[in-house]
Amino acid sequence: LSAGALFVLAACNTSEQQGANSTVSDTGSHSAPNTTGSMDSAGMANASMMDLMKKNMDQMEDMRSLGSNDKDFAALMKIHHTGALEMARLQIAEGIDPQIKEMAQKMISEQQREIGEFDAFLSNTTQNSAATEKNSAFYERAMKEMDDMDMDNGDHSGSIDHQFVQMMIPHHQGAIAMADLYLKTGAQNEKLKSLAGTMKTDQQKEIQQMQTWLASHKQ
Repeated sequence: LSAGALFVLAACNTSEQQGANSTVSDTGSHSAPNTTGSMDSAGMANASMMDLMKKNMDQMEDMRSLGSNDKDFAALMKIHHTGALEMARLQIAEGIDPQIKEMAQKMISEQQREIGEFDAFLSNTTQNSAATEKNSAFYERAMKEMDDMDMDNGDHSGSIDHQFVQMMIPHHQGAIAMADLYLKTGAQNEKLKSLAGTMKTDQQKEIQQMQTWLASHKQ
């Protein structure tokens, strides 16, 4: 995938942006928002796949650089994973297809584990490194890809099962492209490099499964 596919999920977005969700300190040092909390029942009832996609995109756009390729990849991917978790939870709550429910549950298990690894890395590096104002090369490229993205409203109608699959495919493609960009712009941490490689393999396999499901479940 080209770097231009990095935030292909933005194609589901509209030009109207929702409120910011990031935390920016008074001194100018930045951190990723805490987005790991699960949605409550009231929020789940009022949400749509499009709402969750838009919120996730806004959170990524609002994140500020932590100063290194490794930290920015971990923080941005944590936000990206959190969007997938919320979409998967909505599918499980309202979806019907057992194959897609099983896939959504598998995504939750895997991506919660990976978020734990990102949190552990970020906690350790935050405690042992000075704050910096300088954006990393990965962050600069990632933000540029979002700024240059042409917005287009895709057709994501149909059942919750179809909406989930139709949106999760580009969401996964964005994660794969983000991992590629991280590896190309100066990845240093060996655990994160290995995680990026595993993530690419796993999510490409899930994309193929979802594409196969769509082909056999026409609306």
